[in-house]
Amino acid sequence: MTEETTKKESYESRRQEKDAARNLSSKTRRFKKLFLWFLVIGAMAGSAFAAYKYGGNTTGTTAMIVDAVNPTDRVFGTSDSKVTLIEYGDFQCPACAQYEPIVQKVRTDYAGNIAFIYRHFPLRQHQHAKITAYASEAAGKQGKFWEMHDMIYNGQNTWANLSGDKTRVVLIKYAETIGLDLVSFEKDMDSSEIKNKVASDNDGGLKAGVNATPTFILNGKRIQPRSYDEFKDLIEQEISVVSNS
Repeated sequence: MTEETTKKESYESRRQEKDAARNLSSKTRRFKKLFLWFLVIGAMAGSAFAAYKYGGNTTGTTAMIVDAVNPTDRVFGTSDSKVTLIEYGDFQCPACAQYEPIVQKVRTDYAGNIAFIYRHFPLRQHQHAKITAYASEAAGKQGKFWEMHDMIYNGQNTWANLSGDKTRVVLIKYAETIGLDLVSFEKDMDSSEIKNKVASDNDGGLKAGVNATPTFILNGKRIQPRSYDEFKDLIEQEISVVSNS
């Protein structure tokens, strides 16, 4: 092999190495561009989802088929009203607790005009959702559903992270505070009647398409108010509609 041949081979080898390096660099740049496009598209999709879920027309409505008001429902206000506002709630749901001051004001201010109905929708991820629902219904057996309902929501930060036994102790303390017969309260809380009532509410919600808490349904339409004023506007619109029909 001559020196000239060796130089040619060396040159050719270096040229191939440079070509390979350029090809790799070009592929890397294309990959980076493609990756950035995926990030942009993902960010846009995420923004669109957030706008749909949290922004936009927050007072929009969606028709839902829900169970009719029945004798086992917990009703606050005018039970035979033509305007019904149903809440599907979970006592351990942080969002439900945040809504609660607004909901309490709504149901109080419109007690003479609407039927406000609370139905249970205990979410699986909340370990105390069912026992607190049972406690509220047990209190309801003694005519104190709403008193227990309010105490449970107002005290959510007190019991939500306790063990099951300690949460039960807190609920019994609530029952004592509102003047319940404690023996009957504990018996009812563990009864199949109460558990079936909560399960029935939950099943009805699932059939209606409820998939989150709180879910508010005004005369068969799912609403998404985020303030007292938005609740007020929607309720008064519905009162006006039924008054003129």
